[in-house]
Amino acid sequence: MGATVLLMASARLCSDGRVTIPKDLRDAAGLRVGTEFDAELTDDGILLRPRLGRDADQWWFWTEEWQAKELEAEADIAAGRHGPVFSSGEEFLTALRELAGLGPGSDSTAG
Repeated sequence: MGATVLLMASARLCSDGRVTIPKDLRDAAGLRVGTEFDAELTDDGILLRPRLGRDADQWWFWTEEWQAKELEAEADIAAGRHGPVFSSGEEFLTALRELAGLGPGSDSTAG
């Protein structure tokens, strides 16, 4: 099943591999000169996704595999399949200390 088409326009492939995205599409998508894209070959054709606001060192998060696991985790959380929820960082650290067999209030960083 393909994505919903919001706006459509024609483009032409140049001999050097460039494709000019028509201005109405650029404007509607908020694209600017220098915008980088991820290009994917899908069953529906070539999909270009702008990398708006993505840090270069965060590429792994946007991989298909990682995004599939994100969706799986969100579904698990929505279905109530998750561990305990902590109301504070200290509550979380106390639970970790207990799991590690350390007494309440112990400080594993002390040496």
